[in-house]
Amino acid sequence: MDPKTSERSVRWFAGKAFRRIRALGASTVQYQDVEQEMWIAWCKARDGFDPDRGLAFSTYLMRAMRNHINSHIEKSFE
Repeated sequence: MDPKTSERSVRWFAGKAFRRIRALGASTVQYQDVEQEMWIAWCKARDGFDPDRGLAFSTYLMRAMRNHINSHIEKSFE
């Protein structure tokens, strides 16, 4: 788990998720809120990551962020 790689991944995915949320019409959502949600996903990924399963942490993190934001969007915006 390289901290710089994780930070870049979280910020990149937060930007992508923010654009998606805005496209859904949620004009009051701020980028910082979405980034915080991605850090929550990062914490969950860090806690659940098992290197013996053969996945790189970055792959595991991307899945965790995608699942987390999809759940968040489903609960909040759709």
